[in-house]
Amino acid sequence: MNQRALVKIGLLIILNMTYILVNVLSLGLLLLPSTSALFNFIYKIRRNSNEHFEIVKPFILKTFEKTKKLFLVIIIMYVLFFTILFNYENIELLNYHVTIKQLLTVIYLVFMGEIILNLIMAAQLSSIYEFKSNKDLLKMSFFITHRHIISTFILIVVLLTVGYLIIISTWIVIFFGLFSFLCYLMWGLYLPIFEKYIIKDESEHGKSN
Repeated sequence: MNQRALVKIGLLIILNMTYILVNVLSLGLLLLPSTSALFNFIYKIRRNSNEHFEIVKPFILKTFEKTKKLFLVIIIMYVLFFTILFNYENIELLNYHVTIKQLLTVIYLVFMGEIILNLIMAAQLSSIYEFKSNKDLLKMSFFITHRHIISTFILIVVLLTVGYLIIISTWIVIFFGLFSFLCYLMWGLYLPIFEKYIIKDESEHGKSN
């Protein structure tokens, strides 16, 4: 293994550890902006794998920057998710036929899955692209998630695998790279798709159409 690969792996591990610590200390409230920041740093590592990056302080600053930009999205998505989760957890309390309860269970799970997929897509898109509004970001997230079904299916399989690994793995595996390598994989999966559309890099101070 050459030095460039070792540097890249080391950066991914440091990023992963920083990402987890930020979310633990924020009690998960900064999950969306910190995920966007994680995507941003990993994108830079993919493009400049031979460069050294300062990680911790810039990552925290980027997380707060993304929090300001995505504040409305965070509120909307969290309210929707926890409302659906609350209803899902209380299905058994409803005085409905078992078939209706099963149907509601499926509906709630689908909605929660939709929210999770769109949150991940919004985090990835907002990590390097500028949007005129949060509405445009959510529309693009929804479009890509549903327009590119094969990629979305692969993402679902990967997320389920990651969930399984979290359940069965030791915390050392999770702490030292799981989320960073997931984001790295997602850039390989979705960057060619993003490049098909007219979306400019935020480093160019562009705006999406």
